[in-house]
Amino acid sequence: SAFPNLSKRMFERSSLENVILSKDTKKIPDGCFLDCPIEEIELYEGIEIIEAYAFRGTKLKELIIPSTVKELEFQVASYCPELKKIEFKNGTLAGFDEDSLSLGATFMVENLETLILPENITHIGENEFKVAEAGRHGFNFIKYPDNLTIYGKKGSYAEAYAAERKLKFVAIKEEIVSAWAKAEIAKADELGLIPKILDGVDLTDKITRAEFAAVAVKVYENLSGSAAIPAVINPFTDTKDVEILKAYNIGVVNGTSATTYSPDDLLNREQAAAMLTRVFKKTSILNWTLATDSQFALPYEKPALFADDEDISDWAKESVYFMVANGIINGVGNNKFAPKNVTTEEQAQGYANATREQALLIAVRMVENLK
Repeated sequence: SAFPNLSKRMFERSSLENVILSKDTKKIPDGCFLDCPIEEIELYEGIEIIEAYAFRGTKLKELIIPSTVKELEFQVASYCPELKKIEFKNGTLAGFDEDSLSLGATFMVENLETLILPENITHIGENEFKVAEAGRHGFNFIKYPDNLTIYGKKGSYAEAYAAERKLKFVAIKEEIVSAWAKAEIAKADELGLIPKILDGVDLTDKITRAEFAAVAVKVYENLSGSAAIPAVINPFTDTKDVEILKAYNIGVVNGTSATTYSPDDLLNREQAAAMLTRVFKKTSILNWTLATDSQFALPYEKPALFADDEDISDWAKESVYFMVANGIINGVGNNKFAPKNVTTEEQAQGYANATREQALLIAVRMVENLK
C-alpha cells in the first residue's frame, strides 16, 4: 500500500522489504527506513526534504533523488553496502555539504559505482561519497569507492568535480530526438510519462516490449492517480523487470507465452494498441480484468476498415480501431495500419515497429484525449 504521511523512525529495523510511497509525500523523515531490508523505492516528484538517516543501513541498490528535493540532511544514505547507483534529477538543489567529524556526510557509500550529477548541482562537500569508518573522536573519511564513476554533461561541475578528485568521468549522451518530436517529448516529460529506462537514450530507435511496458505503467499512473504495484509472483522466466511485473499486475500485458515476456523483442503497432487499450479499460471500467476482458465492450464508433485489416490479429482488432477512433494511433498511409511485420522484408525494415519517440507521442495522446 502507499504511505502518504511518514513519521520519524516509522519503519526503523522493521522487516519491511517493499514500499510504495504516495505521490503526495513531501518529506522522508529522520530514520524512516533506518536498517530496513528494502531493496527498491521510487521517490516521486514532489518530495522536498530527505532527513537524516532516512535510508541508512538499507539494502537499496539505487537511489534517485527527485528534482523537487531542496534539502538533504546528514547520513541520508550511509552504510548501504548494496547501493551501487545514486542519481540526482535536474532541479532546485544547488549542493549539499553535511561533512562533520561527529555526524558524518550525507552520503557514505562504500560500494558506489555510478553517481549521476545534473547541471544544477554546483557544490558538494569535500567528504561526500567517501568510504568512512567511525573512530574514537568521530568519522575517518578514507577514500572514494574504488569503482566510482561520475556521470554528467561535458563542461559541467560534475566534470570538474571528477577531475579534482581524480575520479573517472563519463559525459552523458543527451537524448536524441527528431525535430518533429521535441515538443511532444517535452510534454511527455512534463506529464511524467518518460520512464527511467528511456533516460538519455536514442529516442529515434525502435522501442522494445520491456520499454513500452514501462511507458504503459506511466500512462496508467497518470490516468488513475495511483502507483502501480508489481506482481508478487513472477510468471515469466525471461525477466525480473519491475516495470514489466507492474504492467502484468494491472492487466496491461500477458506475455508472449504463459512463461515468457520476450522483453528485448521489438514492439509492434498492434501490441502497442492492445496495451494502451487495456490501460484505458483498467482505469475507466469498474471490475475490468484481463481475464474477463471479453465481458466488457468499449463504447466507440468503429472507423472504416484498414486495407490491411486481415493482417491485424483478432485479439488486437478492437484495440486498434479504438485507438484510431480516439485519435491516439493513426495509420501509416495508403489506408494501412501496419499492425505487425508480415514478410521478411518488413521484418528487416522494422515496418510495423514503433520508435521510442512515437511511443511517447501516443502516451501523451492517451492522457490528453482520454483522461
